[in-house]
Amino acid sequence: GSSVHAHALSQQGEHAHPMGRRGHGVGQPGLAVAQCVADISAAEFVSLDLEFSGLFLWPEGGQRPLTLGEYFRRCAESVPCFLPLQLGICCVCRREDGQGWELRAHEFDLWPQHRQIFSADLQSLRFLREHGFDFNAFFERGKQYARLPPPDAAKCTKGQPLPPASCILQAIREARVPLLVHNGFLDLLHLFDKFIGGLPDSLEEFAQIWTAQFPVLYDTRHLAQEGRYNVLKHAGGLSLEALHQHLRPLTRVHADLRHTGLRPDSFAHGSSGRDAVLTAEVFLMEVELWVRHWVSAASARKRRRMEREEDLRQSLEALDWQGTGWT
Repeated sequence: GSSVHAHALSQQGEHAHPMGRRGHGVGQPGLAVAQCVADISAAEFVSLDLEFSGLFLWPEGGQRPLTLGEYFRRCAESVPCFLPLQLGICCVCRREDGQGWELRAHEFDLWPQHRQIFSADLQSLRFLREHGFDFNAFFERGKQYARLPPPDAAKCTKGQPLPPASCILQAIREARVPLLVHNGFLDLLHLFDKFIGGLPDSLEEFAQIWTAQFPVLYDTRHLAQEGRYNVLKHAGGLSLEALHQHLRPLTRVHADLRHTGLRPDSFAHGSSGRDAVLTAEVFLMEVELWVRHWVSAASARKRRRMEREEDLRQSLEALDWQGTGWT
């Protein structure tokens, strides 16, 4: 797809994100961010999703498959040129009655704190608009972000105000809760580039820095790929929508989910908030099926061991070994 360049001018003040459907209602300044930070601190895990102004500087790519290192370098070359336009967060904790899970979803349009020239892929923008992305809301209500201070400087800078969206990432870094993404390599690279620092030269260095600050990560697409046939019994696609549709009738966990705050139907179809909720739900359903698989496999191993022991006992009885004496 063709690309255009645009200027992103930092806002002069923070605008509240609506507590409800896009374009409906006005919240107090900072209230939505403060609630999100509180939900992160109480969460057992957090799912993330981003929408971008584009993916790659050269979308057509090459003719041969790339190695993992080559793919990282291709991504690292493109990521600094594009913007994350929207951040979806879903905080998941156990319900107080112990009967299931509570999901608290948040969605924020993002706006760089400082003036920035960036690239935009017209196909990506068209895709976002077709799936309900509100560009007027993006310009009017975007939350500013900037890079966080290094972890070892956090004590020295404590008390200094951070841009609203940076407060969210700071809360996740401090909570050290497991993070969930779906096919989220680009999401991780954008979060690193926009909130942590410049992307390193190698995948190994990136992984080392990332895991030092966000130690536990699950990718629901990877979990599905690993257990696609023998665990999930799934021969279809691995998109978020396809997995959610396939797993829902196979599991019981979805019946005990409680959504508080923004519900999935509050978001535009394909928005980051909705995808963050779907990622959390898919993860819970995948875990249920993986646990069932492990329990079933353990039972099968125990059954086979008992069968072998019984075969051995019968073989020894046929030999009448206890009645055999030496002469």
